[in-house]
Amino acid sequence: MRDGLIVLAVTVAVGGWKYVDNVYRYGTPLFANGSAGDAFSSEREYFWDQYDFASLSPRAIVVVAQPGSPKGELTNLPVYHSVWTTLCGMAWTDMSFFTVPGRISDPAEPYPWKRMPPWLSGAVVWLALIPTALAVFGGLLLIGRREYLPLHVILALTLVSYFEWVIAQDAWALKTKYILFLLPIYITYAMTGAAWMLDRAPRGVGLAVLLALLALVFATHAYDLAFAVGRLPLL
Repeated sequence: MRDGLIVLAVTVAVGGWKYVDNVYRYGTPLFANGSAGDAFSSEREYFWDQYDFASLSPRAIVVVAQPGSPKGELTNLPVYHSVWTTLCGMAWTDMSFFTVPGRISDPAEPYPWKRMPPWLSGAVVWLALIPTALAVFGGLLLIGRREYLPLHVILALTLVSYFEWVIAQDAWALKTKYILFLLPIYITYAMTGAAWMLDRAPRGVGLAVLLALLALVFATHAYDLAFAVGRLPLL
């Protein structure tokens, strides 16, 4: 109880001003523009049929960012409604949001074409499945460890509230930035899974996991460089 009250006091002191500001400006503590605002309404409608929780396609993340991909806003493309595909794509790449013109409705958008090599985008999103799998495995390993209970509680509460908020919107709801604060939990779980693999799995398996993680580090840095300058230098 003491620790919980300390956490509550700190979070209210740091972030509480914004809720007061929202009440002062808009008459409600929870304010957002567009469909996000609809999700806070007491009369909100749920759009279960617009979201697919059963698929994951790294290939679709790569395809949607290429010059020959379908035109139009990202939310109008079928791939966007695949929840895990979109969250993975936005966590590890831009999922064409900033690299393909026309992905947002703003006619004054400043985003030019960026020729991201398909092999590089593919390397990032496919290799990203490895730490994600390790995180799932690591989370299962820690499920019975009492000292990690706060992490499990934060993860569960966040995902329940996040997806309840997502399905109450018909557009632009799936944004990884809103759950980015879960990254330390993701890393903790992934490192736990990786440590188990390196300590207890056959040497060849552990070495393969380590090499794959190193390859992911290089691939993500190369992707960031290509994104920053608009192309991959020397190619």
